[in-house]
Amino acid sequence: MKTKLIVFGFCLAAIASSGDEKRSLYPDKKLTPGAKDPHVTQATIHKTVCVVGYTATVRNVPESMKKEVMRRYGLPQTELHQVEIDHLISLENGGSNEIENLWPEYYEPKPGARQKDAVETALHRDLCAGKITLEEDQKILTGDWLKEWKKRFGDTAK
Repeated sequence: MKTKLIVFGFCLAAIASSGDEKRSLYPDKKLTPGAKDPHVTQATIHKTVCVVGYTATVRNVPESMKKEVMRRYGLPQTELHQVEIDHLISLENGGSNEIENLWPEYYEPKPGARQKDAVETALHRDLCAGKITLEEDQKILTGDWLKEWKKRFGDTAK
C-alpha cells in the first residue's frame, strides 16, 4: 500500500492512497495526544495489563463518546460503522478511555485498524514477557505504529 505525506498545520500525516484525505493512518496529535491509565505502571503490569481478561474490566467507551470522537474529527456519524474508535495507547498496553486517547481509525483501506490491532497485540506479548518496557511499548504506539507493523509483519497489509 502506498501512502502520501501531507502537512496539516505543523502535523505531518501519512494518508492512505484511497484519496480520502480524512483517512489518516495516524490520529491528529492535537485531538489525540494519547492518555495513560495511571493504575498501569511498570511495577503493576503483572497485576493489570498482563492478567488475562484485564481489558474487559476497564473498557468503557459509550456510544455517545464514540459519536463525540467522530464530531471532533469532523467525520459524519454515518461513517461510524467504517471505523474503530481506537485507543491510541491500547488498553492492553496501559492506555485509558479518556477522549484524548481515542480516534477514528478506518478499517479500509489497509493498513488500517486491524493491522494496528496486530501491532498492539504483539507489543502486549513482548511487554508481558519482559522483552520491552511499558515506556517503550507506549512510545511505539504514540509514534509510528506503521513502522512497527512493517518491522514485525513485512510491508503487506493482510
